[in-house]
Amino acid sequence: MKKIDNNAKIKKNTRSVTPVTVFSLISAITGLLSLLFLLGKGVTLENPIRYPESMNLGSIIFGTQVFLPGVNIGLLIAFISVILASVLALLTNYKKQLGFVSIVFFLLAAVLWFCTVPLYGNMQCGLGYGSIFLGIFGIIDAILIFVGATYR
Repeated sequence: MKKIDNNAKIKKNTRSVTPVTVFSLISAITGLLSLLFLLGKGVTLENPIRYPESMNLGSIIFGTQVFLPGVNIGLLIAFISVILASVLALLTNYKKQLGFVSIVFFLLAAVLWFCTVPLYGNMQCGLGYGSIFLGIFGIIDAILIFVGATYR
């Protein structure tokens, strides 16, 4: 007959919170929340008679029927790469190499957000606050992922 020891320690399969987890989670959340800036102005227009002044970045990307009839491919790539980078940032917890791919996607998106004016096609306008903040958040998220992926 086996003796049952009630004082035996039960092994728990707990995973401690590491800096990689914290940085990747913060980067993924801020990456996805930064997409709310698609509601902000993508460009500031000098001549609002020809173009509407209240055109947000989302309507520049996906087009409107009146002023922008088609999808802007360059900004659509930036939109998709922010989503991919955020997903890869979450997967950095399982494989650190995916963090470096996430960095590339965040930086690609940041460069494309800062190039909104040439992609928009009207060089007489300025960069709007939506594009500026999306570019800044892309760089910040890339830095956070880099710190998390290289932490030892």
